[in-house]
Amino acid sequence: SWGVLGDLHFISGFLSVNDQPLWLAHSGPDSIGTYMTQPLRFVTKAEAIKEEYKGRTNYWLTRPELTGAKDLQVCEATLPAGEGHAFHTHPELEEMIYVLAGEVEQWVEKEKRILKPGDAAHIPAGVVHATFNVSKSDATILAILSPGASKGPFMVDVSGEAPWKDLRAGA
Repeated sequence: SWGVLGDLHFISGFLSVNDQPLWLAHSGPDSIGTYMTQPLRFVTKAEAIKEEYKGRTNYWLTRPELTGAKDLQVCEATLPAGEGHAFHTHPELEEMIYVLAGEVEQWVEKEKRILKPGDAAHIPAGVVHATFNVSKSDATILAILSPGASKGPFMVDVSGEAPWKDLRAGA
């Protein structure tokens, strides 16, 4: 899709001025974002793309619109105690979940493991998975996804479908 606002051109989700791409330099819940002509090479949490999740802030540290990365997305995500990302799939993206702090119950298809700091799980594209914090304190993970963008949906929620809706019965 594309559109024009003054000298700003919106093309396929990116902005350009005089056919030069603009990169999102800062975005937050109370801000539209600041655009610049060069992608970031160093990213602070203040510059990261922020996403509110169940009372916590997740930080997208690299995405195409922030760093120009074509094959990589990285998000530091905090899961509050008792919360998680229900069963879903990324049809076109593979993912690596790396635990930074706390413990998570990680599912890859019908297999479950408890992951602690330094542990990781690899999820191929299209594979159903879920991450739950079953502890009494926050857990922080690094979600690393590839490629940097997809043509179809980023995520498909399957948590209400069999067999996924019954796998954690009694949890």
